[in-house]
Amino acid sequence: MQKPLFGWGLTATRGLFLQTIGLGGGHNALVNVLVDGGLVATVAWVGLLVMMVFTLYRIRRIPPSIAPDRAILLGLVAFLVVDGMFVESLGAAANVASTWLFVMVAWTELLRADSERIAPVGQAGPQSPAVPMTPRPMPVRPR
Repeated sequence: MQKPLFGWGLTATRGLFLQTIGLGGGHNALVNVLVDGGLVATVAWVGLLVMMVFTLYRIRRIPPSIAPDRAILLGLVAFLVVDGMFVESLGAAANVASTWLFVMVAWTELLRADSERIAPVGQAGPQSPAVPMTPRPMPVRPR
């Protein structure tokens, strides 16, 4: 409550929580981001998670060879968010979970780019094919 906008700074939760309640960290990803980065960092962090999930749900047309990637990414996001309720890892500045978060964001962007290359935005509908169709030649009538 003392520094709500920009927080106390990176890794400050370890010292603050150790002094006040005897725990070495927030033990919650959202609390960790709120204390370390304040409202500005929390809005950016939550926005990153929401936009990644939204983008993954929006991807409809992807090649069959990379179709499992979308399910893997959604599973990883679900795991890290649920795990973040009890462990500060996803909200910490530099650790394995935050590295996974950045890898997942890049992976999501690659999937989005591939899906738009196959079916450009505005042309993909529920009945449109995953691969653009080549026009069939018109039959020639004998004269």
